[in-house]
Amino acid sequence: MNRLFKVHRYTFSLLLAFMLMANAWAANAQATKKPEVGDILCTDGTFVAPHKWASATTKTAKAVVFYVNSKTPNKGLAVAIKDLGRFQWCTNDKEDVAALPNNVKRDFAGRANTKALRAMPAADYPAAHAISAADWAAGWYVPSADELRLLYAQYSRVVAALGYIETRNRGTTSVLNDVYWSSTEIGTSSAMIVTHYDRAYAGPYIKTYSWWVRPVLAFY
Repeated sequence: MNRLFKVHRYTFSLLLAFMLMANAWAANAQATKKPEVGDILCTDGTFVAPHKWASATTKTAKAVVFYVNSKTPNKGLAVAIKDLGRFQWCTNDKEDVAALPNNVKRDFAGRANTKALRAMPAADYPAAHAISAADWAAGWYVPSADELRLLYAQYSRVVAALGYIETRNRGTTSVLNDVYWSSTEIGTSSAMIVTHYDRAYAGPYIKTYSWWVRPVLAFY
């Protein structure tokens, strides 16, 4: 009888150990998940697939991945889950930012662009200064025109992920709008907007007009 009890206790111990290891493996797999387009980037730096968001109750959403570097899969770009609002790019349509190149054919330098804009007076450059000092320090910036085109190329996946977040966390997201300011300057009177229409059209618009601003974040 005692021998049978010991066998059962040993079996139970093995089963319990196996369950604990399985849970640890599952937790580790979630913590080390490689980022994919459409994944939800959490405040703790981990990534959650959208269809698993409902059960990831200990996680807080920060952004949605819209670009992953094919050569370095741990690097990429993620967009904020909410707009900052509508702002003028500049309050003066006859002012040129000397630190920014104009008429750029390919511009992926959103962080550098935003830095140059934030070096200018906040009252003159509302869009770039719409990002709080804390968020700027945390890495958020106004995307360049080509970074926004990457975002719109993944429109359906980003919108789907935002839907999963909103379903579980009501009021924390805003829809992905059809027109955003980029941080790319064209010249004295205009900067680039990017729209969801016509395969992510990018074109100049007068700086004093108010368009939506939505920051992005590079992860490494």
